[in-house]
Amino acid sequence: MKHLVIVFAILLSACSSGTNTPPSHIGFACPEVEMIGNMVYPISGATGVVDTDHLIIVSAGLQSAVLTLSATSGQTLTSASIIPVPNPLPTPNDPSVLGTYQAYRIPALAPATTYTITSTTQTSTSCGTNAFYGSFTTL
Repeated sequence: MKHLVIVFAILLSACSSGTNTPPSHIGFACPEVEMIGNMVYPISGATGVVDTDHLIIVSAGLQSAVLTLSATSGQTLTSASIIPVPNPLPTPNDPSVLGTYQAYRIPALAPATTYTITSTTQTSTSCGTNAFYGSFTTL
């Protein structure tokens, strides 16, 4: 019984922070950006990608996600325009990536620029779901 009282006292003191503001994420920590899908077109790490198709295709696409293309120049582009996946897929693509594909219409890209592709979709928690898909460099 004495040990139970000590444990309870320790837990109670750990919970009181001296302020009346509740913790921002009770019971869990927000995840870091995680890879939950793969780039199908263009292949992640591809170089010399010609910007004529104006689309990105990913696997495990988040249906309500907005893709963010972050350029090495600091420019950020976003696309929420989900479009039908073309058949056949444009090249260079990665046919070994299995699963559901999601295609996004994107704005024109700058030449000789590396883009990193991420997406965020809000969930019922304040964290949202973050995804890193990969990167590529335009011609």
